[in-house]
Amino acid sequence: MTDEEMITLINDRAAEYTGMGGNLVSAVGILVLSRIYGWKVMRLISSRRQWNSTIEIFGDIKISTPERGEFARKSIGLEIADKLGNYWSFMRGQTNSKEDLDKSRKMLVDITK
Repeated sequence: MTDEEMITLINDRAAEYTGMGGNLVSAVGILVLSRIYGWKVMRLISSRRQWNSTIEIFGDIKISTPERGEFARKSIGLEIADKLGNYWSFMRGQTNSKEDLDKSRKMLVDITK
């Protein structure tokens, strides 16, 4: 998505938006920063409510923004997620057993040393 396309998208959605202004502000911020950091970083730092609001306003931003942007390397959270490998499942609480949970926690401790 080019800068002009993004501005047009933001203008169009803002013109037709009805709802809490804070949701629109949050969604615009997530959209813009997703171009710089990537949608994975923004998904990691955004609440579920903020993320869902962004998708409701702008559609699936995974399609129009990179998975990892130019500054994704600055995200410590994404670095940890990469090292854990199963970070997204862990964050959603989708571990299969207590053993998996203990293993994930040990991996997190090992990474931070």
